[in-house]
Amino acid sequence: MSHLHVQHYSLQIFHIGKLLCCVFIDVQLKGLYNFIITTYEVQGLPSIEPQEKAYITAFTGHRTIAKNKFPLLTNALHKTINTLIGKGVTTYITGGALGFDTLAATAVLQARKVNPGIRLLLALPCTDQDAAWHENDKNTYRHILANADETIYVSNRPHFKGCMELRNRYLIEHSGSLIAYMTRKRSGSAQTVRLAHEKGLTVINLAEMEADTVR
Repeated sequence: MSHLHVQHYSLQIFHIGKLLCCVFIDVQLKGLYNFIITTYEVQGLPSIEPQEKAYITAFTGHRTIAKNKFPLLTNALHKTINTLIGKGVTTYITGGALGFDTLAATAVLQARKVNPGIRLLLALPCTDQDAAWHENDKNTYRHILANADETIYVSNRPHFKGCMELRNRYLIEHSGSLIAYMTRKRSGSAQTVRLAHEKGLTVINLAEMEADTVR
């Protein structure tokens, strides 16, 4: 092989290597979220049309809530869900976490007994969200999983750094409104509420309703 041909093939290999390197860097810069969503789109995860989002509500809230807040918060959840049902909202998405997510899922399941046309959809961040939970919490989680109308794993891997953020973004991108319980401005729930505002979702913060009730 002539020196010219060797140079030519070496240049081709260099360009191929450079291209692969750029693709790798591009994937890294785009972040894991885009990769995972693409993976699920390939597997057939249905996209949501803008007009359909008007009939879908998501929930976000703190995992740790004082026990004395439960009665007022549960009552506010029931009232808000019933109001949305009256406006035609049929699908309710929770992330399946402890605290507010669990209260919200339970409230939707109770509302479904009277309104069988509504659906509870779980958008879970990973395959082992409940791994470190207490047994009582795991039993409640299993009950919710067994009674949900649909369960989607935003990631098909065990827990990893960033999986909760992926789940939160999924909630916002597949909903037209958000019911929140946000009392702390530096939290995952606060980030989700900010993203919801950026995306133009209607946001109902039950913590503000609670404050009005107390006053």
